[in-house]
Amino acid sequence: MFHYVVLHAIVHSTEDVKRVTSALRFLLPMDDGYVVEESQVEGHYGNEIALLEAKVTNKRDVKRFVDLLCDRLLPGDLSRLRSELVDRVDDECMLHIRFDKQEAFMGRLALAKGQDVISARLKIKAYPASKENALSIVSDLF
Repeated sequence: MFHYVVLHAIVHSTEDVKRVTSALRFLLPMDDGYVVEESQVEGHYGNEIALLEAKVTNKRDVKRFVDLLCDRLLPGDLSRLRSELVDRVDDECMLHIRFDKQEAFMGRLALAKGQDVISARLKIKAYPASKENALSIVSDLF
């Protein structure tokens, strides 16, 4: 299974922070009780950029997140996720998934094809910690 999930989104100056926060909250297993942290940074050209982050650390909610992921993803996206697991798991036993931000705002879960994303990092419980063990665990889940 997983230790925790971290969701992250970038809000450009042309976007509405409330809309992107809503899209990020769509991915949370429960809307209540989760704080979406916002920080402001300056872009390369002096433009304002907001960074949004939410963490799911409760064991039950992490499981709920994975269950929702499996239930909400379209069969084609789930198949794509399975076929790309080797590239999505890193040496620190983290599973990286990028979701389409616009689709999430519309209430649909889809893997990203472009750059407008909500990224998720899932820490895999692998003992001993290795990419091979982590891949074995997530292969069984998806």
